[in-house]
Amino acid sequence: MPLPELTISEFKEKYPQYADQPSEELAKNLYDKFYSDVSYKDYIESVLPEEEEESFFQLEKGLDYTDAYGPQAVAAEVFSGAFEGGADILGGSFDIMPERREAIANIDAFNTYATTRLMQTLAGKENVQLQERLQKLTAKTGMSSPAKAKATVNSYLGFLDFSEKATKNLLDSGLLDKKDRLKGKQDLRAIENMQNEYNVLAKQFDRKYGEGEGEGGGGDLTRFFRD
Repeated sequence: MPLPELTISEFKEKYPQYADQPSEELAKNLYDKFYSDVSYKDYIESVLPEEEEESFFQLEKGLDYTDAYGPQAVAAEVFSGAFEGGADILGGSFDIMPERREAIANIDAFNTYATTRLMQTLAGKENVQLQERLQKLTAKTGMSSPAKAKATVNSYLGFLDFSEKATKNLLDSGLLDKKDRLKGKQDLRAIENMQNEYNVLAKQFDRKYGEGEGEGGGGDLTRFFRD
């Protein structure tokens, strides 16, 4: 008898009545009942593969990222920069808004991570258009105004929704081998994590500046997500 096509995780998804049964116990029961004529080692490697661990990016909690943008933040940054030389002479610091620098650095790092991770998904590797638009968006990460910052966040959420649907379609196609199915499920977990983080940012901007796509949203990106 050939090895089973489903992993134990996939078996539990298909037959939810076994969801609460320990995976190792379920695997042993299925082996004894249906697969005892094959190597147990090969069987276990097939149904209980070791999933690759991934450290998901987390934005720093407790920061109001909307404070990093807008006229008051930019003015403070300019004022701080104008007195950098004086700070050296006086032995003090005129970095009035260090939290602004921290917030922007955090978002830039997250955008870079999201771009790279989306390109590494099964769906991203197969979609040249997605890769090109992600590269263009990252290259234009000018977020000096609330509208531009908000539009960038919404654009990433659009890419994530698009990638989520494309990945689910691949998983449902039945064309992926076991290794790629595991990769696709890991992609979905990463996409879900990024959606959660970007939704935090989107809610902050919506609360402070109102709902809507803002400057720079829509256009080609909207058509891309729709198509």
